[in-house]
Amino acid sequence: MYFSKLLLKDFGKFHNREINLKPGVNVVYGTRNAGKSTVADFEYATLYGIGTFPETEDDDLAHHKPMDEHGFSGKAYVIKDGDEYLVERSFRKHNMTTQVLNVKNGRVGKLKHKNSLYESLTGVDKKTYSDALYIRQQKDTENEAEELNTFVTNLATTGSSNLDKRRALAILRDQKNALDVTETEQQIAELKEELKQYDGDEEALKEVRKKIADNDEEFAIETAKRKREARRLIDTEKGTKYEEDDELNEHLDSLQENSVFLDADLLKDYKAPKKLTDRWWMIALTGLLVIGVIAALVYILPFDDGVRQLFVVCTALFVVMTIVDGLHRKGALDGENQAPSEEEFKKIVYELERKNEAYEDVEIDMSFARKYMDLKEDLRATEAEILERKKQKAQMEDEIRVCEGRKQAIEREIYATTLAINTIQELSRSYVEEWNYIINDHMTDIMQRVTGGLYEDAKIDEKLRLVIKKNGAFTDITQIDATDLPLVRMAVRVGIATRLCKEHMPVVIDGLPQMNNTQMQGFFASIEEIPSEQILILTDDKQLVSKIKDTKSTYALTNLS
Repeated sequence: MYFSKLLLKDFGKFHNREINLKPGVNVVYGTRNAGKSTVADFEYATLYGIGTFPETEDDDLAHHKPMDEHGFSGKAYVIKDGDEYLVERSFRKHNMTTQVLNVKNGRVGKLKHKNSLYESLTGVDKKTYSDALYIRQQKDTENEAEELNTFVTNLATTGSSNLDKRRALAILRDQKNALDVTETEQQIAELKEELKQYDGDEEALKEVRKKIADNDEEFAIETAKRKREARRLIDTEKGTKYEEDDELNEHLDSLQENSVFLDADLLKDYKAPKKLTDRWWMIALTGLLVIGVIAALVYILPFDDGVRQLFVVCTALFVVMTIVDGLHRKGALDGENQAPSEEEFKKIVYELERKNEAYEDVEIDMSFARKYMDLKEDLRATEAEILERKKQKAQMEDEIRVCEGRKQAIEREIYATTLAINTIQELSRSYVEEWNYIINDHMTDIMQRVTGGLYEDAKIDEKLRLVIKKNGAFTDITQIDATDLPLVRMAVRVGIATRLCKEHMPVVIDGLPQMNNTQMQGFFASIEEIPSEQILILTDDKQLVSKIKDTKSTYALTNLS
């Protein structure tokens, strides 16, 4: 796969700029700020798009948006397995579009991943391409050697340059060490020990409530006994009656419904109050009222005088007979000594019995009740104390449940952290085995050619450090001469690209270190081993271009200036 033409319609400083490329090595020359990195980023953006939320700083390509705001787009012709495709993109944040057109048959392909050609035109994912096949310029920093070591060891242990296994493990171990259940377990043990003091409270509560019930029962029995004793009877001339007592009479007066003496022998002294409708004068008055109403109606209606008089007389006789019969039925005509009917007698007896029951409320000397009241008060206080202890116990049980929940949460977090550590270690071992193939087994020739024999080999040691071989001995990357670091870095990156390049994907090398003729020839000899159909080299070193010509290598030159 390779690019045959780039059309930077509106991208960075370019407007409608066309760049023709060929398979093999393509050298793009331009002075500083001519737009070399912009061309490299355009190829990268054509393949994988511009993310709204870039994963890394290198993926943040939104700064290439033109300042004039006219547009943000471009096209590229891509050759894949002999077929030519036109990839047209709009990079505007709110209008990102990608169209892949097969130039030969005119069909528009569908993307399997939004905004990316991954698994549509290429099987190489964005992260692999960025780490292995897009060799960017080395930024000037004080720790360039350590950054290279981090880059390589991250790839070796996690498969990604920006995933630091050692840092991740350190963070996880710190988190795990901070998760300690000892304090929580101790707190639970102390609470459970303190909870033992409440054992037996339920039985004690049942016992005190039984004592309260027994006390109430004894008080009721004693009260009933004293009431019976209070009803002292004496004989009088009139028969048996209750002893006259001013205090008793005062109490009885307050009982409105119990104002008569209760004894069957006093029935002759008892007169039941009459209803208003049972009084003879009310009955007579009602009869007269009926006669008057009838007479008025008769005189209002158009009857003859004889008929009216006859009607009034008959009505008067009927009313009188009705009144007499009613008085007879109610006993008004029977005299004072007439015995009551059976129904009236039963009613009187019932009322007397009811009043007799009510009379049991006679006041008695309640001084004896003090001991019962004092005992009950003490028992109630004991009950309240036990109930308060029950509340305290419930609160303590709730606190134990909270502590146990916190302990379980900590244990789950410890388990998850341990699992994460073990998973990272397991994945890391598989990557390390793979990286024996990627870097450790083939760097000798590449390192010697690119550095012109200054260094002999490179590998990752058992401590996961990048070490470089010089004069037969390996030394840590941070210990080599700083002036040699750009050459060593280029050799390592070329070695990684050689093993990770798949599907003949295009390789981009943005910037070359200073090289002599020997090193330049070794560099070109090494990149020719990369299984890629196209290698794009961007440089601003004019002398370097002359040295490239001296290598007699085949390449296409594009001058951006």
